[in-house]
Amino acid sequence: MARPPLAPLLKVDDGFRGPKLDPYVYSDHVISSTTTLSPDHVLLTIPLSAASRESFSPNAPLPLGSTTSHTPQNPERDPAEITVQHVMIKQPDLQIERPYTPVNDPGLDGEMRLVVKRVRGGEVGRMLHSRHANELVGLRGPLTTFSIIPEAYDRIVMISSGTGVAPFLQLLASLPPQSSDPTRKAGRYHLVHLKPDSEQVDWAATSGLLPRLQEKLSYDLSTYRPEKIQKSSIQKALGSSDRSHILVLVCLPPHLMRPLCGLLGPNLEQGPITGILGELGLDNRHVWKLE
Repeated sequence: MARPPLAPLLKVDDGFRGPKLDPYVYSDHVISSTTTLSPDHVLLTIPLSAASRESFSPNAPLPLGSTTSHTPQNPERDPAEITVQHVMIKQPDLQIERPYTPVNDPGLDGEMRLVVKRVRGGEVGRMLHSRHANELVGLRGPLTTFSIIPEAYDRIVMISSGTGVAPFLQLLASLPPQSSDPTRKAGRYHLVHLKPDSEQVDWAATSGLLPRLQEKLSYDLSTYRPEKIQKSSIQKALGSSDRSHILVLVCLPPHLMRPLCGLLGPNLEQGPITGILGELGLDNRHVWKLE
């Protein structure tokens, strides 16, 4: 496989000039750094131009044919609405693309930080693991993953494993520090993120991504790290109060999503809420499944 062209030696600052991201047209963007998180995970940092930073806004378009926003898209959005977004990355030799969700707030940080897992048969992930600093990668986006108004809920529970935690890390990174908003309801956010097997690296913790968010949000965020999905751990995260204003966001592989809440439909429709969450009395008003 031919190596991608090298970008001019990069100096990232507030005046960084790079191509503007477009949701539907690919452009080449430079990788400023790569960090190995585990034998199978790498963190790529991609700086953004001022125009691209602005595109990480609540008005970013949905993917064509998608209905993945939890709140309806409308011209006049509530300023309290938070939108989690992703980009598509292509493997130019095979003309295939895969979605990747930044684990940070790109608009605030001026860069995207992407955790990429290398899996058997995953050509885009394999290609990204071979990239080095100052090499280029083809991107399009950002595209909306989901969009919520946190203040509409008393409790937001996020359930994930592996790199499925990425959209939740971005959501939490988009929140102001707990101490900066003393009127904000404490204890609203609850993250249930499965621990990896003992022989695997717990990169979400060892990288500092989760600990830094916990420090930032303090008692506004409760984190649970069970080894497997169990009804008891889900009940603990849901709490014992009225569940009419609870939102549960789920990002799990199919073999874990099925017993928890049922699978997405063949066209990514939400489908009925079954499994553990259904047994606990939750339905589509309370649960949103992510691909």
